Amino acid sequence: MVDNILCRYLEKRGVSFDRNEVKKTLQQHPDYPQLLSVMDTLDFLNIAHSVYKCDITELDQEINCFISPLIDDRGYTELSLIEIKKKKF
Repeated sequence: MVDNILCRYLEKRGVSFDRNEVKKTLQQHPDYPQLLSVMDTLDFLNIAHSVYKCDITELDQEINCFISPLIDDRGYTELSLIEIKKKKF
């Protein structure tokens, strides 16, 4: 699932990538499916990225999608692709 989220994120950013290489690299990471595996996969593939810890209202106005860990109602953390449609907070 995390591999599909990462591929959708890269597509939204308009990044050229080999889907099989991304999935293989990500799934072989020892910390898969955690956020560290996503960051290390992007590093390995030389794809620029940034990591922030902030409130959503503090995001740069140019950011319209990102990957974020979310906590579900059972208390489990799951990575999700977040898309901002309108900048109204």
